[in-house]
Amino acid sequence: MERTSAVLEAVGFAAECLGRGSWDNHVKTILAKLASAADVSRVYVFENHLTPAGELLTSQRCEWVAEGITPQLDNQDLQNIDIEAMGFARWKQLMQRHEPVYGVLKEFPDVEREFLEAQDIRSVAVVPIIVGKDWWGMLGFDDCLHERHWSRTELEALSAAANIFGAAVQHRRMAALERRLIRLANFDDLSGLPNRRAMREVMEREHARATRMGHPYCIAIVDVDRFKLINDIYGHRTGDDVLTRIAENLRDQLRDGDWIGRWGGEEFLCFLYETDNDQARLVMDRLCRNIASTPVALGEIGIDVTASVGVAQYAGPDDSLESVVMRADVAMYRAKRDGRNRVHVAENDRRHAYSQAGQIQTALNDARVVAAYQPIVDLKTREIIAEESLARIECMDGTLLSAQNFIDEASQLQLLHKVDSILMKQSMERCASRILNGTVYRQFGNLSADLLRHPELVQDLLDFAMSQCLRCSGLLGEEKPFVIEITEREFMGDVRKVQNILAPFLDFGMKLAIDDFGSGYSSFRYLALLPVTYLKIDGELVTLAKTETRARSIVRSIQHTAETLGLTTVAECIEDEKTADMVEALGVDWAQGLYFGAPEVPAVLEPARTMTH
Repeated sequence: MERTSAVLEAVGFAAECLGRGSWDNHVKTILAKLASAADVSRVYVFENHLTPAGELLTSQRCEWVAEGITPQLDNQDLQNIDIEAMGFARWKQLMQRHEPVYGVLKEFPDVEREFLEAQDIRSVAVVPIIVGKDWWGMLGFDDCLHERHWSRTELEALSAAANIFGAAVQHRRMAALERRLIRLANFDDLSGLPNRRAMREVMEREHARATRMGHPYCIAIVDVDRFKLINDIYGHRTGDDVLTRIAENLRDQLRDGDWIGRWGGEEFLCFLYETDNDQARLVMDRLCRNIASTPVALGEIGIDVTASVGVAQYAGPDDSLESVVMRADVAMYRAKRDGRNRVHVAENDRRHAYSQAGQIQTALNDARVVAAYQPIVDLKTREIIAEESLARIECMDGTLLSAQNFIDEASQLQLLHKVDSILMKQSMERCASRILNGTVYRQFGNLSADLLRHPELVQDLLDFAMSQCLRCSGLLGEEKPFVIEITEREFMGDVRKVQNILAPFLDFGMKLAIDDFGSGYSSFRYLALLPVTYLKIDGELVTLAKTETRARSIVRSIQHTAETLGLTTVAECIEDEKTADMVEALGVDWAQGLYFGAPEVPAVLEPARTMTH
């Protein structure tokens, strides 16, 4: 009874120790206390673990031994034991039933006795450590000096000690899980950087401090160039390597007080405290050079990687964090349009963003948003069989502003739906006039997600399309020569909704084209759920196919898929005869690009000829 009381007192000591600190700091002291209370020669803990193949093994993790007793912690026979294969199936069954193994060694089965005698054991009591409802391991007590029998109360006290260890393991697991959840909520697993959520909290705090103290700061958005193609051609593992390297470069280039986060996808965001545009440009220029000069290794080859960076500076107390981020984002897209692998710095104040909005809005109000038409040819005959309308702004001096100089800003400023609506109507009117003049081309017009979010504009376009078809009454059948072109990356995860919105146009006889197919967003759900007629192969992929075997293989695969589904393919960005011949050899049907003709704004709309019936 005295021994049982001592063990229970040791259990209380163990509970107190493990409740206020880590297992590693206290386990040796606890085992010594339990050994003294139980009057044994050795106390130890075994932990179960699974092999990759799912086999259950157990290993000794810690022990206390009395003076003169041989330690067993370094005994390799006690590591990675398959106790069932070792002849201890009885132990496994008892432990899994949460029951102890105990007794004088001479009473044990031969195979068990022989193994334990090698450790000088004469009596043993081993109790299971249970975590939750699972058998986690064992707490063992060896008497190497006496043959002793264990009373029920002693065994209950030893089980109480095992329960304390089980509770400590559970607590450790919960603490680890909590840390994991906190990290998942705030950090990106791949790069180890704060994620978007955490960066927003950081930026809000730093923005408030900058406003309060009157200090400048800059935000830089770093975007990996052509990252979707890297993923498609070399695989996601290589893509992950690229992102990891960019993260490392950012850590190396920025100061300790700056903040770096994974903003999403292939984008990183940097918060540069007490920094102006000129200082930020120097840092980001150095970053771009560093990235471009260090190819990512893939076997024996190196993949050249570049990044585009947009920088915006906080303009003072009236400037919002959202405005700074938006200007940095627009600047990053400008860097991409200017040729990639460069830094673009936004204007120092918000007036630049407002001037962009004003320029686009004024052009919309003054009817200076016009369509330029680029021919699409049949690769076999090299004859024009279609054309695509592309947005242009007629500037006050008579020059034309191409889409790449304002489309991203229009999207950022939520004006893209107005641009699309105007262009679609101009294209429909041109299509009708051509038909009346006896020239029937397929007319491709772009429809953005922004426009599809405005049901009143969708209905207005449908009404306008019907009115134009009435002009061509008797010249058209059920099938119309107008093709609605959508870019799949704008509609990720919302295919059914797009299907419902487009249904009236498609029922009316228009056809559907998927733009930028193969750009990395490609989802074959579009081909399964939407009545697609045309696949426009991404221009960057086509350009890359001139020099990269893998890119050509992807184009060939897209072409094979299109042929299987009865679709017509259109290769974009054909700039020379060699590229045209290459895509024709790959089986592509149609093509467009500067080689066949630049986009042009017609001087006047072609007058319609009077039709006789």
